[in-house]
Amino acid sequence: MGKLLPKEDLSAHKAITLEITPEELEKKKEEIAKIFQRTRKVPGFRPGKAPLKLVMARYEKEIEAEALDDLAYHKVMDEIEKNLYDYIPPVRLRYSKNDDGSYFVEAEFDVIPMFSFPDLSKVNVEKRIKRITRADVEEELESYRKAFGKFKEVDRPADEGDYVFAEYQEIDPTTGKVFREEKSGYIHLEWGKTDQTVYENLKGAKKGDTIAIDRKLAIEGGEKLPFKQVFKVTAVKELELPDLNDEFAKLQGFESLDEMKTSFEENLRKDEERRSEDRFEWDLIEKVYERIGFELPQTLVDREKERLSKSLKIDAPPNEKERILDDIARHKVKEYIILRRFIDQNDIQISDEEVIKHIEDRLEDKSKLEHVVEKYKKENRFEDIRRSLQFEKAYEMLKNLVKMEVIIE
Repeated sequence: MGKLLPKEDLSAHKAITLEITPEELEKKKEEIAKIFQRTRKVPGFRPGKAPLKLVMARYEKEIEAEALDDLAYHKVMDEIEKNLYDYIPPVRLRYSKNDDGSYFVEAEFDVIPMFSFPDLSKVNVEKRIKRITRADVEEELESYRKAFGKFKEVDRPADEGDYVFAEYQEIDPTTGKVFREEKSGYIHLEWGKTDQTVYENLKGAKKGDTIAIDRKLAIEGGEKLPFKQVFKVTAVKELELPDLNDEFAKLQGFESLDEMKTSFEENLRKDEERRSEDRFEWDLIEKVYERIGFELPQTLVDREKERLSKSLKIDAPPNEKERILDDIARHKVKEYIILRRFIDQNDIQISDEEVIKHIEDRLEDKSKLEHVVEKYKKENRFEDIRRSLQFEKAYEMLKNLVKMEVIIE
């Protein structure tokens, strides 16, 4: 039977007001002053020998500030423990002094919401699986073959499939200022894939041509700013590809072209299975979240955004990048909270043996298992693995509880 949660509370932000009495403050100030007496220097006295009253007078502001912080922190922690809040540091404190010498303390902090799960058998989640076709395999092989191609310059106008090498500039038409420039690069002319305007202007271009295109850049508010694209064509080239045959396949480490195709098909299928599972897991979390609707702790969202901004490379304009980061961060926080609460309610445990088995499965040299386990325990990585396995187990249980609708595309 799962552990019982203290009480359901979907909010993630708490604000409480507490009082520090003059008597509490004076007692704490005296405790802090005794510490200052031992550790702070007072001119004319050896360390620890200055009179307590002199120390309190000399360091009055610092002593009162430390006393307030110490009292407030412990009162807030007592309140958190009493209410069984699953709080997230930090606690933000504000003080207001009363005429009688007492203080009101306003404390704000985020918590992980408390909730119970709905009937998960009524949560419907689609799992879309794309069939891998012969055309998919051929496209993958063609893409792979291009990596071994060699450019050959041609003396004719650029046509479909050609590569137009050019120096490139983006220019403000009103001032003539160049705000982007590339000395070398190429555009692959592919109908439907290359920007249509660029495709239409560069098709038919020859070495030595200068192609100028008037464009408009959409910005915030719906406004469009004019700019000019300028291509100075330095060469038109074809990409000569090696023949796709048994000889080519053998150079890549396969016995034959058929074996190479089979391998590519299997890899494509595995990639699609991973993508399908990723989409299913994302949708599962979002569907469960919709049913519960708890508030997201902004502290966790901000931390996750900061972490993602350092680890994810997102090729998008600043505003769009910020939106993408926010969406992913919010989803990751939903996922963490849902799985954590599911672990609590179902009392999901991972034994030491399961952790050791996980470590052993990933060791090439099994004879080092005992040494590695001890090393992981000292570095606290053992418990990190245990927590990771708990979350994996919770995910699998969640997947089995929801109603999955498989769609073959």
